[in-house]
Amino acid sequence: MEGDSDLKTVPSQQSLGKGPETSSRVSEGSSVGCSSADHLSQCCDLDRLFAVLFGALTFEEKQQLAENVARFSLTYPWSLKRCVFVFGEPCRTAKWRQMIVRDSVNEDEYSETPEYPPIIDDSLDARKKRLKLSWHDKIKSLKTVEEKLFEINMPKYYGWRCFLLKEGVIPYNSLNFTQYATRTYLVKNEDLPAYYSKEIEEEASSLTDSIQSQVEDAILFETCDVRRSYELDNGDSNFVSPGEKETILTNSMVNQINNVILSNLAGKYDHLLQAQVDYEPRLESFWSLGGLAPPEATRKSKLGCKWTEDKADEPIDRFIQYLGSPILQLRHEQPLPPLVDHSEGENPELEVPLFTLDPRTDGFFQEHRHGTNIPGFWPGDPCEFGLVSFHSRGHLVERPTSFGETDHLEALDVQAILASYSWLLAQACYQGFNPDVLKTLLKLYLNVPKHREGVELKPYLNPSVRYIAEMKHIPPRVWWEKQFKHMYSNRPRHRLMYEIYPWERIYKINHKTRPLDKRLRPFELPDNNPFKRHYNDHTPEYMPKILRPAGKRTGFSKQKFFKTYYNK
Repeated sequence: MEGDSDLKTVPSQQSLGKGPETSSRVSEGSSVGCSSADHLSQCCDLDRLFAVLFGALTFEEKQQLAENVARFSLTYPWSLKRCVFVFGEPCRTAKWRQMIVRDSVNEDEYSETPEYPPIIDDSLDARKKRLKLSWHDKIKSLKTVEEKLFEINMPKYYGWRCFLLKEGVIPYNSLNFTQYATRTYLVKNEDLPAYYSKEIEEEASSLTDSIQSQVEDAILFETCDVRRSYELDNGDSNFVSPGEKETILTNSMVNQINNVILSNLAGKYDHLLQAQVDYEPRLESFWSLGGLAPPEATRKSKLGCKWTEDKADEPIDRFIQYLGSPILQLRHEQPLPPLVDHSEGENPELEVPLFTLDPRTDGFFQEHRHGTNIPGFWPGDPCEFGLVSFHSRGHLVERPTSFGETDHLEALDVQAILASYSWLLAQACYQGFNPDVLKTLLKLYLNVPKHREGVELKPYLNPSVRYIAEMKHIPPRVWWEKQFKHMYSNRPRHRLMYEIYPWERIYKINHKTRPLDKRLRPFELPDNNPFKRHYNDHTPEYMPKILRPAGKRTGFSKQKFFKTYYNK
């Protein structure tokens, strides 16, 4: 470019003690990077910047610098507007930062119809909901059954604070709560539903005559001929309550009746021959119940914050844990056909009692424990669909008579709803024996399970690895099996659960009478809630030195702990 010597850069150089020779060299060097009159102002800026920051640079140095800038502008589809040079030390090596601005927009970025970004609700409730839904999606994405069940308990190190519903402990007047907690519409009929066809009816009637005498002999034997230990020794060391006696007798009778029926029918019906029998299995279920009134402590905590005071009376979710143990249950590889169509669940005529009070008003208590879902067997068993289960009602013997006969019947309804209880056991064992009862029992055994066409029973499991036992890699398979069984055992943690002592609640929480005490307890420290501790928030298992891998065993490379396989 001609006329570079006319650029007015000499005053700035002279102000820095530089001579005219330096300014002419700077202006001459800047002409290498600017070959168009349109960039005259940019070249002037570069001249002044070079003169101020670099001082006396040689022509070759300025030319190399300008070539680097030009190469950068060709590599990236942006126009270089300004170069800012930053010196760490007074030397020729400079660290430079580019400030770049787009001049042209790619035409492919435009579309015929406008595409707007999603509108995201940034309120507190919306953020909590998105966080919860992301956790649900994570559980869906996990491969095996055990990993999904394990992930449910990951947010709580000490377990969820849930209400315990035990099979043999039924509080007074708890039928409404049970129906609301399980969303169950109760229908009372003396006969089985019309689902049981006439063929099953005829088969059960024909088999009743041949089996009736054997069933009667089994009941008489368990009732009259068996002498048990508590009958022979009446001492205090061998004391058995009336409810326990009733349970022992009931269990023996049901086992004998089941043996008689299976021995007579298994040869004729293949599904009974393939079925598995579980004696006193572990039956547990865990779920979240919404729509309940908040407890007073939760309500007060919301009233104390301006962000949540308007939501103090909104219903909240509570967790329910059911613990039961049937006398025995039969399982098969295929499920039973549904009693009613799935659309019946949307029938508005089937009303469920509304119960929004705190479950403690009905006599249920809370406890910290891990949520467990066990249908009587571990995941991976091929027979995973139930046929029939029997439950004891020995707890009614010790139920106070002041509750009344009506409440006793409601207690049976509660037990039936919570544990899939059938009225058959009560009719057969405690209300007398007749052919109709045996025929009803035979109908339950003759009900053949069938494969459901067009229904995916396991939509959220990985087809290649559905259970931990199907994992090919041995270390994670062994680790997951051990950790899953340990979690579902609900053993106490190594360190006891945190609690607030009564004197602390009186003198530190309810009445601020100890202001000079050192604040060390979790409830005195901000953001230190021990009940928000995650399940994987712990030190891994220590690896003894003899088990550590060979090689370098010093420094940071030393492996002190066994590897964990928690899902991230």
